[in-house]
Amino acid sequence: MVILKEIRKKAGRYVLNHRISKFSRQKEFIGIQAALTIGILFHHIDNDSLRSVQDFIKKLTKEGKHVIAVGYIDTKEIPDFYLLKRGFDFFC
Repeated sequence: MVILKEIRKKAGRYVLNHRISKFSRQKEFIGIQAALTIGILFHHIDNDSLRSVQDFIKKLTKEGKHVIAVGYIDTKEIPDFYLLKRGFDFFC
């Protein structure tokens, strides 16, 4: 069984690497003023940090940006209160 798993992994890596090699993308740096979509990753320490992020998101949204916010909470389980926050995703 172990040999079959290894063969399956190697075949999967080969196919994945082959498909990835066909993709190409043009990389360029753009400033926050020219960006249409902005991702925010933050560490949630207390409610003040959350309010700061919310204020920043409101400012960017008023400028016509699409904002995605992801917050890290240093607990074993995400409190239900944070799961109901609209426009935010959290992980722990």
